[in-house]
Amino acid sequence: MYSEKYALYFIDEFHEKNYEILLKKFPQAQKSSEYECAIYVVSLPEIFEKIEGHPGQYPFSWVKAQEEIERIEYDKENDERIVVSDVKILRANEDGTADFSDVYYSLSSSYQSIVTLGLELYGSTNEGFQILDAISNYDDNLYKAFMQLLSLRKGNRHNVEGLEIIIK
Repeated sequence: MYSEKYALYFIDEFHEKNYEILLKKFPQAQKSSEYECAIYVVSLPEIFEKIEGHPGQYPFSWVKAQEEIERIEYDKENDERIVVSDVKILRANEDGTADFSDVYYSLSSSYQSIVTLGLELYGSTNEGFQILDAISNYDDNLYKAFMQLLSLRKGNRHNVEGLEIIIK
């Protein structure tokens, strides 16, 4: 469904509602295509429900098996307290990096793929997105969301709703 309000394609009204919620939590998405891509992905109903509407400090904080820990240190030189953030890895890969979270693994392969794409569009990281696997496994709605994501990251707001004609 196309939203006139946001000039974006959404899978359904829940996707749009979730997007609106995350847009309030991450207002920087209004000026950053990276953040907008992130909240667009995380607001997909299947994902939003699994994270219970709480992605964490950043849109993709929930994806890796890690947690951010804040501690307060005292800076004697400036006579002030400072907050220091550390990452605690809950489950590591063989190379010592954080593995994906249980929530990520609970998603279908199609949704894992769209999350991986979102991560790459958000942070310019290489998380192993496989385009052929993605487009062969996406249903029509997820394919349209995929096309919308690419358009968003490029900085365009094209009406992707017209893809229905091509897909049918």
